[in-house]
Amino acid sequence: MLLSHLKPYVMSVFSFVKFYSFEINVISCLLRPYQSLPGCVRETRRKMERLNSELYLQNCYIIQENERLRKKAQLLNQENQALLSELKQKLSMSKHQASSSSPNPPKKQPN
Repeated sequence: MLLSHLKPYVMSVFSFVKFYSFEINVISCLLRPYQSLPGCVRETRRKMERLNSELYLQNCYIIQENERLRKKAQLLNQENQALLSELKQKLSMSKHQASSSSPNPPKKQPN
């Protein structure tokens, strides 16, 4: 009777130990050199390393493209500022010419 009462506690402790034992085996398996790894783990590790290399190269290409686009945006911004400045000068000159060409500007009427 006493043992059946303790059975759920014993089983939970057993499953806890079993789970962490499995986890430790997997971790130690992944840390071993290639030669001592089981075939499926060795192949999985190679695939992960290959995928990591491919993602690293893609990241490098994206960084290069980002830098190229940043420089292009900077040049376009400079060009935009120069054109805006030129437009402002032309508008200012046309206003100045319009005001100097009319000899009698219209008079304001008193209220």
